[in-house]
Amino acid sequence: MEVPIAQILQDFAVIMIIAAVMTLAFYRLKQPIVIGFIVAGIIIGPHSPPFSLIYNIDVLNLFAEIGVILLLFTVGMEFPIQKLKNIGRKAIVIAST
Repeated sequence: MEVPIAQILQDFAVIMIIAAVMTLAFYRLKQPIVIGFIVAGIIIGPHSPPFSLIYNIDVLNLFAEIGVILLLFTVGMEFPIQKLKNIGRKAIVIAST
């Protein structure tokens, strides 16, 4: 089943608009923006509202996987290397026992 590119772009636009609104709202409420992304995912999800905001669930799953990858990449980039070195030594000792 092939999905038209216009429908994929529309789904992507819906995802980006809701994520932007949640980011702005949580930033103004001085809450972690990651929580805003989670709330956006709940709103966009296929089972949350009484009607689906996304046309194709397969495209939604693809965007969700890409989002998780980017989120983990961002968290990894913000993690201090020195802390990782200190924890790494302890983790290796604990894991080897």
